[in-house]
Amino acid sequence: MLCLFIRRIVIMTVAAMLATSTVATAQPTIEQVNQALDLAEKAASHGMNDLSMRAVTRSLRFGPPTVSKATTPPVIRHFGARVDTSRPLPKTAKEVVDRRIPATVNRLTEVWSDSADPNDVYVTIRSIVLPAERPMQAFIYSEPIRLDPLQPDRIPPVPSLVDTLLKWARKADQIADLNQQLESRDLKKSVTGMLVGLLVGLELDNFDVVQKYTSGIAEMAKLGMNRQAAEFLATVGIKLRRDGRSTKVAARLLEIAGQGLQRIDQLDSRKTSIGPTVMLLASRCWFSAGDNEKGVSLLSDFLGGPVKSDFVPASNTRKINIAGKELFSRGLVNEGRELLGAKHSAYFERRYQFSVGTDTAEVDWSPPSESGEQRLARAILSSDITSEDDAAAQIWLCSLDLSTDSSRRLFAFPDFQHVASPAVSSDGSMLCFEASFPGEAITSGSRIYVTELASGKLRCLGRGTLPSWSPGGKRIVFSSFSPTRGVWISRLSAGDSRLIDRNGWSASWSPNGSMIAYSRFIDRKWDLYVYDIIENQYFSVFGDGPCPFSRINNGFQWSPDSETLLLKGSGLQLVEVPVLRPQAPRSLQVKFSPEGPLAWNSQGGIVAIGRESKSSPERLLKVDRENSAASAAIPGQFADRRSTAVAWMPDAQSLVYISKPARK
Repeated sequence: MLCLFIRRIVIMTVAAMLATSTVATAQPTIEQVNQALDLAEKAASHGMNDLSMRAVTRSLRFGPPTVSKATTPPVIRHFGARVDTSRPLPKTAKEVVDRRIPATVNRLTEVWSDSADPNDVYVTIRSIVLPAERPMQAFIYSEPIRLDPLQPDRIPPVPSLVDTLLKWARKADQIADLNQQLESRDLKKSVTGMLVGLLVGLELDNFDVVQKYTSGIAEMAKLGMNRQAAEFLATVGIKLRRDGRSTKVAARLLEIAGQGLQRIDQLDSRKTSIGPTVMLLASRCWFSAGDNEKGVSLLSDFLGGPVKSDFVPASNTRKINIAGKELFSRGLVNEGRELLGAKHSAYFERRYQFSVGTDTAEVDWSPPSESGEQRLARAILSSDITSEDDAAAQIWLCSLDLSTDSSRRLFAFPDFQHVASPAVSSDGSMLCFEASFPGEAITSGSRIYVTELASGKLRCLGRGTLPSWSPGGKRIVFSSFSPTRGVWISRLSAGDSRLIDRNGWSASWSPNGSMIAYSRFIDRKWDLYVYDIIENQYFSVFGDGPCPFSRINNGFQWSPDSETLLLKGSGLQLVEVPVLRPQAPRSLQVKFSPEGPLAWNSQGGIVAIGRESKSSPERLLKVDRENSAASAAIPGQFADRRSTAVAWMPDAQSLVYISKPARK
């Protein structure tokens, strides 16, 4: 009885509020919207989803609420006539309700989703973001972006009601309807409205729509925009950049947002403004899109202009370090000298080991600088090493003869901080691998190198990671963040590259040469894809069913017959996955957790990287597919060093592997 009484009171209260709101023509106040949100939550808690939705939509049909005379101002502490600045200023009622709206509505959608029709939820969120009473505007309802003091150059994702709208439009299969709703509105003077249209265009894979709204945003931004719109614009650009979708559009949006925030900060400076960070991200995005000129220009804006003095405030030191890394890691030496000045650029030239006129290395496929400066990279043959003490601290490429259980060092890499993913060509004469220099990110900063095993002569193919040879030895498939994230194929002779999947990563070429397998991660779900080169078709290994793994790790390998993939799945277990046969995956019950890439030779021999115990270094471990107890470390490795990556030689009787110094 009490429950029924409460339900009746709630219905009467909400109904009264709704009846009052239907005759109101003025924009609701903060107090009215807070009351409506309270009633919406109470109605939802009693299963009255329709009333809950109506309470929210009616209270926000004019957009965000207004401040009334009844709104209580925040209480500011004083010391006499002075304001107490030792504590942050209290939030205003407007700031509180602006944060409450998206938090409450997102929480309510979780309640509604249990019993409400997805289409009803979609219509409710649409009427909040695109209110009927404001046909020339769209409202995003997101919280301000707060930078992490420990990671000031990273912008965390900030959920908004626009994200919620797109989510429910997908669930209700109403993306086309949402696009139609946007087309019917006059959004020419609304940056946020055009941003919603741009996101819908991306959902539809309609690049014409994307370009239309991008151009409109650029024109509208010239007239100015508020901080919330600029920050939301930045988050959209970051999302596009992370998804690898239209790098140039992402760069343009970040550039517009950064310039907009720069203008806003001149009038309303904030210590926590994300303006400089957005400018840095825009610069990186233009570099990824292949436009170095714009990248350098925005990096100058990030610095506040070229550095004029050798002595700079401590607050600018971090920015100079970031700018130096961005420029010199890309070989932009002249630009670095102009932007940073002689003293600062000299430090980065030493750090990144540039030398004029050398021909010991080749630059990547991006346009070389006019000065001809190139990054030094050496592979020193073991017979040419003069100091064993120096070599002991370096990364080695070694070979292991399984017939004699003995290792020998082929050559050392004195310049790299990271070497991984070795792969041997089909004739056994060449090795490709990924490597990065000190100061570079291990994955995004890595380049792919090819070396002759006999001479150690290096050739750089460009930015990339996880290379895999074609059986003919004339092409490689690899993963890269630049110029667009995804899986690429490159021909060694011509140096040309082709993107095969912007959502792919960690590719492996099949021994028969007809297929390339790689992992995909979309909407927080993993999948295993195969590109059939002969038929020019793509298919999921798991067909129409879901991927059985919560994660697919890098470094999987094909079986010798090109019918099965060996990978590290959830929990780092080894799993055999049939590609061309409708069979369930088969787990290999080995007694260790594999940590590095796998190697599978033409005779069926499998080698992985793992540890025999938590305290032991990484070792090469032979995997027995039938008897897990027989899986054990391969004898003959350098006992005092770490074995971190491995590849089979074509004879199936020997291995090459990467050996690193033991951790201190």
